[in-house]
Amino acid sequence: MSRVAKKVIKLPSGLSVACEREKVVVTGSRGTASLDLPSGIFVECDGDNLRVLSQSRTDVSSGSDVKASKKSGMFAGTIRALLNNMIVGLSSGYEKKLILVGVGYKVQVKDGIVSLSVGHSHPDEYKLPSGVSAVCASNTELVLKSSDKRLLGQVASQIRSYRPPEVYKGKGIRSSDEVVVIKEAKKK
Repeated sequence: MSRVAKKVIKLPSGLSVACEREKVVVTGSRGTASLDLPSGIFVECDGDNLRVLSQSRTDVSSGSDVKASKKSGMFAGTIRALLNNMIVGLSSGYEKKLILVGVGYKVQVKDGIVSLSVGHSHPDEYKLPSGVSAVCASNTELVLKSSDKRLLGQVASQIRSYRPPEVYKGKGIRSSDEVVVIKEAKKK
């Protein structure tokens, strides 16, 4: 089992967890999320702590398959990370900030639709999926919020794909923590 899987997940107050044989359901003030567990992975709930357990090699002597035991050990760290992301998302949420760099570039949000003016002949519009909200901090800053980390990253990536940063002037849509390395222009 990996080092990540051995770490205990501490539950913040206000969240309730229902551990079943093949599914874990987490409920909080921001909503409900569930995670299906692969075979050989078990989640143990005791008070405010969650532990991810995998099928050990000692179970092999009782007739289970060695390959299944090894495979479940490999999934344990991933399942623990996914559970932790669900718990953090439902307790405090995730936020991603996108910045538009370029002359005349601007963003507007209205009724769940993000309208981007990024140098095309028409404004590009992106409809936000349910579970993701957007706020414009200014004309060139867009803040995306969600309780689902994977969905938030996917939405941010799709919005960024309308105009990724170019390498000669740095114009485009970028994440707030992204560093764009500017190339030197050719000289005559």
